[in-house]
Amino acid sequence: MKWMIEPLRRYFQKSGRATRREFWGFSLLNLIVTFVTLGAAGAVSPATTNTSTRGPEGFNFSYSSQFTDSVAGTVFVSIYGLYIAATFIPSVMVTIRRLHDRGATGWRALVFPALFLV
Repeated sequence: MKWMIEPLRRYFQKSGRATRREFWGFSLLNLIVTFVTLGAAGAVSPATTNTSTRGPEGFNFSYSSQFTDSVAGTVFVSIYGLYIAATFIPSVMVTIRRLHDRGATGWRALVFPALFLV
């Protein structure tokens, strides 16, 4: 359990190394929090109400308002959003330290976000 929260204690520390256990433990913690909060939001929200509309050129736009149809669902989604905001920097830093442990530069952590922006 200690290795799951180690990245939170080393919040802004980009130097050093992160073991596989620390990196994957923190990733597992993030996955568990995601499933619990969004699963709870889905459990307390009413059934999905899909709405389809026709857009220009005949495109079909559909959206689901499942999580925000109830107050409890909105609370769980808000808790998840706060968790993501609080763990964004530790996630980046543990990735950089893990890359250092593998002998790579920390700048490689920017490859996938840069590809997402392109």
